[in-house]
Amino acid sequence: MSIIIIVNVVISLTMILGGCCMRENSDAYESCSIGFKTKRALSSKDAWYFANQRCGTFWIIFGILGFLITMISLFLTTSERNGIVMQSAVLGLQILAFVFSIVKVENQLKNKYDKQ
Repeated sequence: MSIIIIVNVVISLTMILGGCCMRENSDAYESCSIGFKTKRALSSKDAWYFANQRCGTFWIIFGILGFLITMISLFLTTSERNGIVMQSAVLGLQILAFVFSIVKVENQLKNKYDKQ
C-alpha cells in the first residue's frame, strides 16, 4: 500500500506545483514554456491568461483535496485491503480531476473566445 500512497502524494504535490506555475506564468505569453497549451489557449494573450488562471486554480484546489484525502484515508483504513481500495479510489479521483480541469477550461475557452 505504501507505493500507491507515495504515488498519490506525488500526484497531489505535482498538481499543486503545476497549478502555481500556471498561475504565476499566466502573464508570460511570449515565453510560454509552462502552461495550458492548446490551440484555443494560444490563440491570444487574453485566452492564454484566462486558461492558465482557470486551470492553475483547478489544479491547486484538486491537488490540495487529493493530498488531504490521501492523508485522511491513512487514518480511516482498518486493513491493508481497505487501504489499497481507498488509495486506488483517490488515485482514480485525481486522474478524473486532471481530465475534468482540461475539459472544463477548454469548454470555457470555447464559450468565451470562439464567439468573438
